[in-house]
Amino acid sequence: GSGGGVTAARRLICEFLRPQVVGFGPPAIVAGGNGSGNAENQLRQPAGIRLREGTASDDWVLYVCDAGNHRVMRWTSTSLAGECVAGSIGGAAGSG
Repeated sequence: GSGGGVTAARRLICEFLRPQVVGFGPPAIVAGGNGSGNAENQLRQPAGIRLREGTASDDWVLYVCDAGNHRVMRWTSTSLAGECVAGSIGGAAGSG
């Protein structure tokens, strides 16, 4: 995901069945969106999100609870892939 329009709209939808997080204003995939999987640019069953806005209007950090991969991923307004900040990079249960 790229960083289009998330902070301005402040509305996000976490899609459990389609592994992605969508921001509105204009609509853009801001996390995942590359099919289901455990790569850094993928999610599998995202179950919760937390948006932290930065000081600039287009600066933000999005945390995604990726339940299917047993991890928490961090996406920034400039990232094309997430960073695993808790749990397992490869998605193994009980590893983090």
